[in-house]
Amino acid sequence: MPSKVLFLYGTETNTAERAAGHLVKQLKSSLKGVEIDGPTAGNKMTDFEEISKYDAVLIATSSYGDGDAPSSFDKLHREVKKAKEDGSKPLANLQHAVLGFGSTSYETFMNCPRITDKLFGELGSRRMQERVEVDEIGEESEEELIDKFETAIKECLGDLGKNKGKKEACSWDKPDGEILDKSHIIEEGGGEKKSGPGMVGVLAIVAVFAGMYFMKMKKDEEE
Repeated sequence: MPSKVLFLYGTETNTAERAAGHLVKQLKSSLKGVEIDGPTAGNKMTDFEEISKYDAVLIATSSYGDGDAPSSFDKLHREVKKAKEDGSKPLANLQHAVLGFGSTSYETFMNCPRITDKLFGELGSRRMQERVEVDEIGEESEEELIDKFETAIKECLGDLGKNKGKKEACSWDKPDGEILDKSHIIEEGGGEKKSGPGMVGVLAIVAVFAGMYFMKMKKDEEE
């Protein structure tokens, strides 16, 4: 019986969707004994009973706005968070891997891919390989990193049956576990990034010091 694999994506600019489409085509042409469904937007697959019918789930997603899930992925993201809060493990027989997209020019780089990878693991899914993170301004090109993900995934999917039930390939914080601290998304600790005062707070501080400076200048002129 062939292994069944689902490829999900979350995107705002179609980058992750294009990558997922390319990978599905490549994997279908080179793997035997593996059936791959997708690519499918995460929001179209929010039923854990349906997801758990697969042997593995591959996820390509970016972040959006303040490190949140893209609009094509946010419904699934909410369901995953809800299941974590309930303490259930609806993905106990699953294996997964995540391909993230983003730019290190943003403080929330890889927020959604990292949280997704972490929570899938906490819902019982086995992480079958280290997350690959595509940085649009990084030294490695998008093409190189997608090829890296493809090469590793081919090996993982070839060994799905053999690795089922084994210890995860690595922890969720590989290659990096820094995420924006949002208490409604994830619990305290475990590599989270504590958010600062934000731009509004910074501008307020600058305004106060600017006002003090000009008052001093005016006083000096009067003297």
